[in-house]
Amino acid sequence: GHCQLATRLSGREQPLTGRALLGWLARLPLMSFGVVFRIHWQALRLALRRVPFFRKPHPPTEELSS
Repeated sequence: GHCQLATRLSGREQPLTGRALLGWLARLPLMSFGVVFRIHWQALRLALRRVPFFRKPHPPTEELSS
């Protein structure tokens, strides 16, 4: 009944110019690192709350359909 995960990403609108595109290309790697950081930050918060982690089950060893 209560929210367990809340995330947020904000920004501001700007015109699509050549200079703006160059700026985005320069910042894009940093944006990716920021996303990875936020994912790990949320995982740490969930781990500290002792939220259970369920691993992906192993695929079946036998073929199930033909």
